[in-house]
Amino acid sequence: MTQRILVTGGTGLLGRRLVARLEEKGHTVVVTSRDCARARARLGETVECVEWDYRSQPFPAPALEGVDAVFHLMGENIGAGRWTAAKKKALRGSRIESTEKLVRALPDGVTDFLCASAIGVYPGDSSETFDERSVLPSPPRGFMARLCHDWEEAARAAATPGRRQASLRIGLVLAESGLLGPLVPLYRLGLGGPIGSGEQQMPWVHVDDLIEMMLFVLEHRELSGPINLVGPEPASLATFSRSLARVLGRPHFLRVPEFAVRLALGEAAALVLSSYDVRPTRLREAGYVHRHADLEAALADVVEDDD
Repeated sequence: MTQRILVTGGTGLLGRRLVARLEEKGHTVVVTSRDCARARARLGETVECVEWDYRSQPFPAPALEGVDAVFHLMGENIGAGRWTAAKKKALRGSRIESTEKLVRALPDGVTDFLCASAIGVYPGDSSETFDERSVLPSPPRGFMARLCHDWEEAARAAATPGRRQASLRIGLVLAESGLLGPLVPLYRLGLGGPIGSGEQQMPWVHVDDLIEMMLFVLEHRELSGPINLVGPEPASLATFSRSLARVLGRPHFLRVPEFAVRLALGEAAALVLSSYDVRPTRLREAGYVHRHADLEAALADVVEDDD
């Protein structure tokens, strides 16, 4: 069954791919953007666009006319720069304030509200294995956990007897940009190596699998609440680093000490020093089969696509 689907954050790394796959499957896609001319240039003229700046405007009702399902993916890049007070405000506003405004505007006809979240909702200082049934610390520990907790709380307000709500807890995405963007050039120069102890667990996911997981959740309406969008099992940061060096045919010996990361990134160092052993239990139980289950093969696929 084809649907009319709203995608916020449609011009981002994930949004562009999701919009393209939704159109391939015959759905009609609407996006919101602060600059619709730019959005159409990136997404194509077949995509409908409604202008919206969450910072100064309520959510525009025309963007929701006739919409059946919503993918709410918008959010400032959390990995770009130090977490200053201004940066934290932008990270929270682009996720939480935008979600609150969108949820308030939802008409009864929207039956599925699928909102991005992240594995940062789990404790990053634990050796435990977590899945969607794990009990999380209350109150959340650290900025990332509080951000993701409050984001999911805002999204949960969309749930009604006639509307499904799901929080898509996204892992570390292997794609040509994002996590790998700044790393690949360094590793090509032979400057690769583990960060900190190297024992931190990374719940990685190939970008193609991530998009297929999103489509799987859309089509499997029995899935609601928190859903982990990660690979079958995480890898240690040391394993990830060695695998990337092998794929690029480069040496792997330069260790970056933890204190240097904290000095360079401040509180944002948590993005690379935290450890998350997170598993996709609910997707597996629903029958999802990963296309990219081997880390080194997944890295090779992404690097080849980028060449």
